[in-house]
Order: sequence, then C-alpha cells, then structure tokens
Amino acid sequence: MLVFGSGMFSKDGVKLRGHRCGVVGKLYKVLKKQETEGQLIVITISEFKASKTCSLCFFGDKKIIKQNRLKVLPLYLENNNMISISKSIWSGEGRPDVFIPKKK
Repeated sequence: MLVFGSGMFSKDGVKLRGHRCGVVGKLYKVLKKQETEGQLIVITISEFKASKTCSLCFFGDKKIIKQNRLKVLPLYLENNNMISISKSIWSGEGRPDVFIPKKK
C-alpha cells in the first residue's frame, strides 16, 4: 500500500532550475497503472492537521512558543500521522477525529 498526501499534487507546478517539474503527476499515473494490474494499492488522503498534531498523543494544536526572544516551533512527525490516518482508514475505523475538519 502506498499513501499519497493530497498536498503532493500541487508540487507539479514547481520550477526546478527554470523548468516546470511534473514528476509527482507522472509517478502517480505509473503507480495507478500498477494498481490496476494488482501489484499494489494507492491511496490518496488529505493531510489536514497532519503536521500540526503530535503523532504520539494526538494533541492537535502546534503553536509557536516564545522563549528568551527565540521562537520555537514544536516538531511533530507528519509521516507517523499519515501512517496513523492510513491504518485507521484501512482497518475500517475511519479517519481519527483530530484529523477531521470541523464543520462551521
């Protein structure tokens, strides 16, 4: 199983040395083709709050902390959160509540 964060698709328009780079889209198409051949499973999920949530306790409110004129930003492991989201969806439990956008 291969998980693609939906934010990856906006990376195709990035300029690299003056040229547009479309590697993500091409890679995704190749992987989807392999999926149709039964070689793997490709899943695309939203990364909502994945980088702002602690992957251990799921506390979801990362903010800048000021200490002695320094600004410190806690580091959370986004990859672990993407794995947690994927496992939860795969097991049929759905997306963990902390990663679901609140309706207004």
